[in-house]
Amino acid sequence: RKELNLYFPDSRNNERLENTLELIREGKMHIEELVTHTWPAEKAPEMYRKLLSGDEDFLGVVFAWKGQPG
Repeated sequence: RKELNLYFPDSRNNERLENTLELIREGKMHIEELVTHTWPAEKAPEMYRKLLSGDEDFLGVVFAWKGQPG
């Protein structure tokens, strides 16, 4: 069994968030394809610098927490 936690800080309202989560539950939105980088959480400041620099292309960044591979 795998667990996935999703957070949408850019969501405009709760309805949009709920609709997005429903699409994921129904298998209509494949979020794995949206993740281009997985990064250790302790290196978050470095990743934010990379994001702001514009030197690389990013679609989705996931921060690995508490010893998760990254």
